[in-house]
Amino acid sequence: MPAKLSPSRHLRISRSKAGLGLFARVAIKKGQFIVRYSGRKIRSDAAVKIRAIKNIKPGDEITYHYGRDYFDSFIKAVGCRCRACAKKRAEIRSQRSRRRAKSARRAKSARFKSAR
Repeated sequence: MPAKLSPSRHLRISRSKAGLGLFARVAIKKGQFIVRYSGRKIRSDAAVKIRAIKNIKPGDEITYHYGRDYFDSFIKAVGCRCRACAKKRAEIRSQRSRRRAKSARRAKSARFKSAR
């Protein structure tokens, strides 16, 4: 079992695309302990002892999947601000504006043809 990480030396909190994020200062191997749950008391089998599910490089943001219920309750209404979702929204906006421009050109062309 790998040695435990000290959060103050091996992790840092700083700005990310979605607000504040937790970032690795050192490499963390898959399966290595990252942080221990310290919220309100819950059953010990449900305590979220968070371990890495993949190798994490220094500087990588550490994320956590809270589950579908959390997403539906807190994030879905205002929209996710992660890079992937922001990129997807930008692509959708771009497609919409191209469609609007194309439709405006068609309408203008139709008005021009009917005016002759």
